[in-house]
Amino acid sequence: MKKLFLFLACSALLITGCSDDDNAGTTNDLTGIWKETDPTPNGRTFKFDTTTALLTRRDGSSDTYTYAIQNNKLLLTLPGTDNGTTEHDIKWINKTTMTLGNIYIQEDIANSTPIITTFKKQ
Repeated sequence: MKKLFLFLACSALLITGCSDDDNAGTTNDLTGIWKETDPTPNGRTFKFDTTTALLTRRDGSSDTYTYAIQNNKLLLTLPGTDNGTTEHDIKWINKTTMTLGNIYIQEDIANSTPIITTFKKQ
């Protein structure tokens, strides 16, 4: 009986001591190059520095935004325009993979499903 109890106690410690979410969670470190992997692999690339984000599209066109992260949202502002700031839901899969909502233009339909785009850090 003592051996069974000892075995169960050790097993409980091993199970609670090991975690597969070591790379998950939030981070505000976007610095670097992020390439789209889904839904359009290599469709868009972000190059983030400390204050700006260069978005390059597959056709070679690009825009440079200022950005911030607030309340699990990536806020992108295109300087010199009246478009204001766009908000994109950000979800960290791990330290090198994230998803962003509504990077692609979506139809103006109320309650439409947001387009989720996955990016991987290079």
